[in-house]
Amino acid sequence: MKKIRCTMKKIAISVVVFLCLSGNAFSETLQFGIVASGDVVVANVEVQSRQTYGILAGGGGISFANGDYTIGEAMVALRSDRLLPGLRYGLGFKGYYGSVDEEGGNYDGIFAALGFMVDVDYELTSAFNPVEVPIEAYVGLCYAPSPLVLEDTEQYQEYKGGLRFYLLESAFISVECKYRKFNFKDTDHGEWDRDDTIVTAGLTLRL
Repeated sequence: MKKIRCTMKKIAISVVVFLCLSGNAFSETLQFGIVASGDVVVANVEVQSRQTYGILAGGGGISFANGDYTIGEAMVALRSDRLLPGLRYGLGFKGYYGSVDEEGGNYDGIFAALGFMVDVDYELTSAFNPVEVPIEAYVGLCYAPSPLVLEDTEQYQEYKGGLRFYLLESAFISVECKYRKFNFKDTDHGEWDRDDTIVTAGLTLRL
């Protein structure tokens, strides 16, 4: 556990340094959000910058699930909004490191993975959105195959979808459903896995 805390601290420091350097170099949008459910809290921060080749995004976050897992993550992605009006899509990489308990709580595994990430956002038109508040629908997935995992991890899958309600120009409320599946293998307990479906809601500020 001490090793996990030390690594999580390093991840947090690395993300802060990255954001500070990014902000000085090409700051366009900085966003910070917290979402939660009954037993899950997620905090994340992201920097976005529009470049000639698209929208460059980088950031990270920490997920805590009532002692079931504590996971730090960092990502970098390229996004574009040139295909269709209101549509934004992106490709990138997402890294994870943390500790995940077996569902019975008898043992835990070290979760370390680098995954391929895809995300798509679409601002609903008046045909689908009868209210004056802008609403954005989004989906995303991340997959880390066995060659891109370390420690006890065998592979990892993540799928999510949700809605963002832009009540203010620089802030939105989000509602999200996320499915995560962890596969582990260690010398003491062999192969085991954990899967979670989490519904969260929260607030994100954009500067």
